[in-house]
Amino acid sequence: MTNGGSFTVPTITYDINGHITSTGTNKLTLPSITTITGNAGSATKFNSTRKIELTGDVTGSATTDGSSGWSIATTVADDSHNHTSETIIPLQSKTYTGIIASAND
Repeated sequence: MTNGGSFTVPTITYDINGHITSTGTNKLTLPSITTITGNAGSATKFNSTRKIELTGDVTGSATTDGSSGWSIATTVADDSHNHTSETIIPLQSKTYTGIIASAND
């Protein structure tokens, strides 16, 4: 039932030791909602468009009215981070073994 109505709900009474002493039912009546005003009553999208924006080292934005999904194309600022072998795998804390060969051997 989506708009008010009466429901029968179970009731259980316990004693101090947690034993059930009686069971029964109660009638629960919920009021009907008569009107929902404004955009909320029939909204399939936002009342006005919204802009979602990323700022900082990664930037991008998208505008949506909420009626469908959205995605944000991003841009990473130059020199905002490093991708060197030292920052990905700190060489000073690793021991590597193996054979290294060059094309001229």
